[in-house]
Amino acid sequence: GKLVLCKNACMNTNGEERNGSFACANSCFNQTSLHLNIKNVTDVLLQDMEIRNDRKVDNVFMDANTQVSSFRVEGGEYSNLLASLDNVDECKAWENVTSCDLVIVEGSGWLEEDSYAGIVVAASAIILVFVIILCAVVATRPKTM
Repeated sequence: GKLVLCKNACMNTNGEERNGSFACANSCFNQTSLHLNIKNVTDVLLQDMEIRNDRKVDNVFMDANTQVSSFRVEGGEYSNLLASLDNVDECKAWENVTSCDLVIVEGSGWLEEDSYAGIVVAASAIILVFVIILCAVVATRPKTM
């Protein structure tokens, strides 16, 4: 999922569109806030979620209660999200066990697939050039009897 927070968020976006964003027809809130309260689950996984708090809105919190035993973050962007994970037993960033204070930071980001095709082609080209040079040296070498 994707969530973008900003100050002065519009109550109604029925206005006109300008440069990809809407101009508000109505008045705006003076601040946007978000509080994620995780209850009644034992395992939590944030995977490729995007919470962008570009304007550093102050009220962006997440807390987990005592029933949460495992909290994992695998990718995504969580800018300026304050998490209270004091009661969580185990935190993992990707598959690595980490401190619950650092799980959001270490688990953020995007996993890029490794491509070995370029490495294989480059290695094959180097081996081919080496074999051609070796054959040329052997072919031009005078034969001894």
